[in-house]
Amino acid sequence: MSARIVAMTRGTLRAMHQFLVEALNLPTGTSLALSDKVLDIRGLFVDTLSAARATAVDTLNALRLEHPQVTPTTLTPIAQATALFETVQQNDLLHAGLASLNLSEWQRAANLLVNARHQLATGNVDRAVQAAQQAQQVIFDGLENLQNRLYEAQHRFVAQATIDSLHALGYQTEVSQQGGWTAIWATRGGHGIAVTLSPESHLEMDMLGWDGTQCQSEVQRIIQNLQECGVTFSSGRKVLHGRRSGGVLLQKALRVAREQRLPVPDALLSVARRQTTHRQSRLALAALLQQRLGG
Repeated sequence: MSARIVAMTRGTLRAMHQFLVEALNLPTGTSLALSDKVLDIRGLFVDTLSAARATAVDTLNALRLEHPQVTPTTLTPIAQATALFETVQQNDLLHAGLASLNLSEWQRAANLLVNARHQLATGNVDRAVQAAQQAQQVIFDGLENLQNRLYEAQHRFVAQATIDSLHALGYQTEVSQQGGWTAIWATRGGHGIAVTLSPESHLEMDMLGWDGTQCQSEVQRIIQNLQECGVTFSSGRKVLHGRRSGGVLLQKALRVAREQRLPVPDALLSVARRQTTHRQSRLALAALLQQRLGG
């Protein structure tokens, strides 16, 4: 009986250190006060924006005391941009990443905020608001670029850890990468393991060639190896599909490989990306229907 695993994977900061240094163009030997804390990229940015919104309230109150003649509506963009800058500056990873990826833009944001305060103090309110909004956009653009770089670093880390873990168990691997995706086809004797990894490190693993429950112990060995490398699993599920010939992912990929004369890893990428596109389309349609029904 063979198995299929679907899970969201992440890495600890300490394990990903070298990948982060390379992705963010940090100087060699840079220390980010890294720990065994798991890097939750989406959570990092959501929490940062939430903290910035909370800080903006206090910043706005302070600005209202300093400039009682200016309406709160006018002061709000200045408070928001200032709070966002200060919140990012207090986060070691975000600050180091933004400064390293584009130091001139980070300095430009700082200068724009200084100018906004100056214009506000001299009564040029419109110019103050304009400078603050420009600073906020510069920071948002930098954060978007940084988020993409962090996802790339995490993906490369998990992909390499998966390859190393399979090699440690005696598998030969073939790898294909395209559009931020990675596919791995690992073989050992009559056993095969297919792994696909999305740009956000959503991992799917399918297995073939096992009898009985032997695949379960192999799954545990693979997971244990990955965890020892610093990979963590969340939102995962394991399915014993009971087919020696593999689950849906493998059966589709092997058929595509045969019909289109593709290497198995290329076929895996084709199937996985198509499945993701179909899933996203279904979710978008469901959201649209729900919106219309709700209206």
